[in-house]
Amino acid sequence: MRQDFVYTAGAMEHVSNSDMTGWRDYSDKFLDDFDIKCLHPTRRAPIHDQEADDDISTYNKLKRITAQDMADIKRSHVILADLRDSMPGKKWGTVMEVAQAYQWDKIIIALVDPDQFKHHLFKLMLQRYTMICKMHLMLL
Repeated sequence: MRQDFVYTAGAMEHVSNSDMTGWRDYSDKFLDDFDIKCLHPTRRAPIHDQEADDDISTYNKLKRITAQDMADIKRSHVILADLRDSMPGKKWGTVMEVAQAYQWDKIIIALVDPDQFKHHLFKLMLQRYTMICKMHLMLL
C-alpha cells in the first residue's frame, strides 16, 4: 500500500527554533490521529546549521538540501505551506516549494494571515484546489 505524505513547507531560516518547529509539531500530532504522516524539512536542520568552509561547500550543501526537499515534495500528496507573516521578500524558499508543488499538481493548503500580502499567483494556485474541495464536498 502506498503511503501518502504531507510536506510541511515553511520558514527555515531567520526564525527561532520554536517558530520553525511549533506549527509542524502541531500538524504532526493532529494528522497522526488520521494515520497521515508528515515529511518535515526540519529533520535536515543540522545540515542548515553546518558552517561552510568555502563557497563550493556552501553550494554543495544548498544543492543537497534542495534536492532532498524536492524529493519530499514529489513523494507527498499534499503540501501544507505556512505563509503567515509573508510580506514581500520573506519565505522565498517556501514560495519556490509551493510553485514546484503546483507544477507537479500537488494539493496545496496554505496557512495565511488575513491581512497580509497575497500575490495573485498564489490566489490562482489555491483557487484551483478550493474549487476541487467544494466539488468533492458536494459529491459526498
